[in-house]
Amino acid sequence: MTASGRWALCWLIELGNKRETLAFQPPTQNTDLDDILELNMSVSDQAWLDLFRDKTNKETIRAFPDDELGQHPDWKERWNKWQAAALNVIKPDGQQDALAKHKLKDITTEKEAAIRPPVQRHAAEATATNEHMQKAAPTENLLNDSALQQKLNTALYGDKTWSDAPSDESKLFKGAATAAGPKSACEGSTQNKKAVTVTAALLCICTRQNGAGSNEGNACEYVTGTTQTWPGSSNYPAAAAISEAVKLCDLQTKHHITADTLATKLLHITKLIMRVNGAATFGKTTKANAREAKTAACV
Repeated sequence: MTASGRWALCWLIELGNKRETLAFQPPTQNTDLDDILELNMSVSDQAWLDLFRDKTNKETIRAFPDDELGQHPDWKERWNKWQAAALNVIKPDGQQDALAKHKLKDITTEKEAAIRPPVQRHAAEATATNEHMQKAAPTENLLNDSALQQKLNTALYGDKTWSDAPSDESKLFKGAATAAGPKSACEGSTQNKKAVTVTAALLCICTRQNGAGSNEGNACEYVTGTTQTWPGSSNYPAAAAISEAVKLCDLQTKHHITADTLATKLLHITKLIMRVNGAATFGKTTKANAREAKTAACV
């Protein structure tokens, strides 16, 4: 295994613990549509505004009245948006404040009536466009920074809330260790694999085996070698070994990430997966009796 395996895994680990943010931030709300709906509400006639007023407290917005407006199911779907648009408009001086916001402070009653139909059409078109976009790309399908960070931490550490460096190996590996050394933990099929996180994979290639005649630690740190060893008993690496492996990666630099950059990082890993005789190994293999050194290493 050459240092390329360590680098490929580290390129992912370096994104953990909130070090990455999306290069493009999805808007928290459609402010353009909100403004259009508010403008439409501010030039609406009094009868329309009164539909949104609570019967008792006239300055309070009411929930959709099924008994009164149940014959308009499409209104119910849009009521929340309309409520938000009417919220400030129905307050004392709210209509005038909204008109002033849209540079219509001194509009006459006649001009207000004249612009009402085109504003209503504009609001209807904007609403229809927004609804079409929501169906084509639902908001819940868009990742924000928090959701992305949780997904990455789960893949890296087995827990969406973990930080560097995890001290509990139980979430890095699946199930209990069944034998001494890395072989039983790092080899397996899709159904019975134990190394189920990126950090576990890093431990598998960068942690020196206890009692080994050669120094696997040089495979990832060829200057001094890693010092922690994989336990000789039926256990996974302890906190010190986990910390040492993770600290081989850059845990300081912040990153702005896109789908393309993440795909590139994953491609570096998949290129290191080699299929041999119906199995797959991570990294390069050799038939020679190699030993870990500055120039070469075995899987």
